[in-house]
Amino acid sequence: ANTLNNEGFSGISKITPGSENKDYMCVIVTNEGYVVSHYWPDSTYYGFDIYLWGSFEKQEIIKKALLLAVGSSSQSSSSFRIVAGGMFGISTWRTDEERRGPYRTHACDHSE
Repeated sequence: ANTLNNEGFSGISKITPGSENKDYMCVIVTNEGYVVSHYWPDSTYYGFDIYLWGSFEKQEIIKKALLLAVGSSSQSSSSFRIVAGGMFGISTWRTDEERRGPYRTHACDHSE
């Protein structure tokens, strides 16, 4: 939650399962979306599901910050992006409409 707060996300609340739950996971909800984090200690593996319904331009910022927080980097991670319509009524929805993408990250040229 501190990492998200430091990156300018607001309205933060945190949900964690009870101690009897053997899953290592946490859900952090912000005004801009939420992050689900999973941790598998036997594999020393973290997974983050980042769901943004606003402020889409912060996706790479939050990804880098979360990787840094667990001692990792983009060289040892993978990711994908699903573009959806956002959410009407949040304060940034007009700007988000222009910024959300999709953005092509790999060349898709096809020669026949």
